[in-house]
Amino acid sequence: MSNPSIHHHIGQSEKNYDDIGFYLHARDGDPAMKNYFLRLQEHLLCRIQESQSAQDAEGDIKNVLFKRNHIYHHHIARINYTTYNTRRDQDVINPKTWHCNIMVLSDCGEPRTHYRYAKVLGIHHVNVVYIGGLYHGRRLL
Repeated sequence: MSNPSIHHHIGQSEKNYDDIGFYLHARDGDPAMKNYFLRLQEHLLCRIQESQSAQDAEGDIKNVLFKRNHIYHHHIARINYTTYNTRRDQDVINPKTWHCNIMVLSDCGEPRTHYRYAKVLGIHHVNVVYIGGLYHGRRLL
């Protein structure tokens, strides 16, 4: 079990990776990968902007660069949460087993639906450099 005070834990290993271009090309035609690269860049830009001060919040997805052009793959993710009786617990997500199905709270724009159900297809991280504002690399999940 990982540190229960953090929201989630994914391994630090960078042994299992693909070139981003190869990864996308190998999955060309997969409906789950439609606009994947653009959506990934938008997600990463949003995460970067959340971590920066308000003055550096302006940005463009073209300023999100992938270090070594790699996407790193992981086998499991551990999610920590509080149970209904206020105890801490942990779920493990593994896309290669039946532990790949998840349920998450829906967006605020969906008042009739309380949860969304999904199948986790992969667990990844990328190392990015944002060239707008301050220059420094980050590991984003």
